Amino acid sequence: MQWKEPFEIMATVGINDYRINMGGKEKTFHANLLKGYIARDQDASQATTYEGPPTSSSAIPAASVTVVEDLKGEHFNDSDCEALPELGGWGNGETVNDLKYGDELTLDQRRQLEELALTYSSIFSDRPGTLSTEEHRTELTSSTPVRQRPYPVLYAMRQTLRDELREMEDLGVIRQSSSPYASPVVVVKKKDDTNCECIDYRGLNKLTIFDPQPGTPPADIF
Repeated sequence: MQWKEPFEIMATVGINDYRINMGGKEKTFHANLLKGYIARDQDASQATTYEGPPTSSSAIPAASVTVVEDLKGEHFNDSDCEALPELGGWGNGETVNDLKYGDELTLDQRRQLEELALTYSSIFSDRPGTLSTEEHRTELTSSTPVRQRPYPVLYAMRQTLRDELREMEDLGVIRQSSSPYASPVVVVKKKDDTNCECIDYRGLNKLTIFDPQPGTPPADIF
């Protein structure tokens, strides 16, 4: 995903959806896929920003936003994403004893925080756990299984991928499956030259029944 150039908001559709003019072609996006665009006045050191369109379906004055769009698989690269915190590996054996506390804490505050961390020490681990109290079910619009061919993996990455999958299986993160559904694995090279194993679920997502959740008011987003 990447931020595209600012585009003009043409109209609102529903409560949190907006119709965007993208080079003569209009597309509809949810507010969560839009980012407010701040235009700076060249004649003054003041910034102006658009506060969001009115809640009607009629055309509105020109406004610019930045749009997030999916990239094609061959164009996906870690440098196309905004900076995100990197998660450590799960083989370092970190525990609650490896927690670092802020220097701004008083001795009493640090003592209370250490006691709280020890009480819930089981959650301070770099090894992922499993949840048995809840079960997720994905509702689809069709009962026909989605079967996608696996993507080719570079020979130099195959053993690394095998080792990673074996470790995740040993940890209970994944398991062997006989499901008729199949989505391909994508190995993405990260900035630190390590690999990130992902699954391309776009084919399955197209058949997933949309489950709308209450969105943030546009005025709070823009």
